[in-house]
Amino acid sequence: MRIGISYDLKIAVTEHHTVDDALEEYDSPETLEVISGALETKGHRIVRLGGGVQFLDNIRREKADFVFNISEGRGNYRSREAQVPSVLEMLEIPYTGSDPQTLAVCLDKPVTKKLVAAEGIPTPKWLLISDEEELGGVNWVGFPFPAIVKPAYEGSSKGIRLTSLADNVAQAKKEAARIIRGYNQPVMIEEFIDGDEITVGVIGNARPKLVGMMRILPKKKEKHFVYSVEVKRDYVNLVDYESP
Repeated sequence: MRIGISYDLKIAVTEHHTVDDALEEYDSPETLEVISGALETKGHRIVRLGGGVQFLDNIRREKADFVFNISEGRGNYRSREAQVPSVLEMLEIPYTGSDPQTLAVCLDKPVTKKLVAAEGIPTPKWLLISDEEELGGVNWVGFPFPAIVKPAYEGSSKGIRLTSLADNVAQAKKEAARIIRGYNQPVMIEEFIDGDEITVGVIGNARPKLVGMMRILPKKKEKHFVYSVEVKRDYVNLVDYESP
C-alpha cells in the first residue's frame, strides 16, 4: 500500500511567536522517521506529505491509498486540527485518527463542556473570558478555588504552566491576562479537580476498541499535580508512566 504521512514539524515553521510553547504540539524529524520506518517494515511505500500548503500540493500530486495523519493544523484557529482530515474526506482518501467534527469539538474546550453537560454529565464549574476588558468585570462571588487557568482552544498543555493553578482571584486574573495576551484567544478558568491523569488509546469507528491505558504519576508527592508544559518537557525526571 502507498501510505502518505501528514505532519507538522517544528523546524518547518519560521514565523515569530510571542510564547515559547507555540509549537509544542508539532513533531520532530525523529518522530517522523520512527513512524516511516515502522510502516516500511510492514512492506508499505511511504510518501511524506507534510502540512499546511505543502500538504495541499503534495496530496493532489502524490497518489496515496491511505494517510497516516499526525498533523496538528496551521494557524491559531480552534478548528485547525480538522484541516487535513477535511481535505482527505473531500478527496475520499481514508486516514487514521478522528474525523473533522470530533477534532474541532475536542480542541474547543467550551463546546466540549457544553456537549458533555447536555448529556447530563457533571463537569467542573468554569468561566470563559474573551478579553482583558471582560476579565475586569467578572463576578467572582462563589467561584471555587483552586482553579486551573488555560487557553480555550489548545492541546498538548500549551499555555498550562506551573503557575496555572490559581488559589485566589488575584492569581487567576494574572494568569488569565497572560494567556489572553500571549495566545490570542479566550481563556477558560475552571474549578480544579484532583485525580489521576490518564491517557486512553482507542481504535475503531462503529465499534471502537480500547487498545491501552496509561497513568501519569508525579515522582514527587504534590498537593495538586498539574501536567504542565514544564513537566512534559522534563518527563524523565518528573513523572512515571504506568500501563497495566
